[in-house]
Amino acid sequence: MQISDQGKKNIQALMQDPRWLSLENALEQYLLENFVQTSVKRENEFETMWQLSFSEGGKDHLQRFFSQLESAAKQV
Repeated sequence: MQISDQGKKNIQALMQDPRWLSLENALEQYLLENFVQTSVKRENEFETMWQLSFSEGGKDHLQRFFSQLESAAKQV
């Protein structure tokens, strides 16, 4: 992820703001509502595996995005 030094400083400032916790809480709630509480079971094994892979991939990308933001901000 390419972020300018100014962008990293801005993200770092956001992370230090108490409101950042609200964003993290919203992400956790989103993950719970969209990835944990829904059944991935489908009409056959292939469709079930496909749905599981698709769901886990989306969850992983969101979590990785936030992790990369935090890591980049720490490199200022």
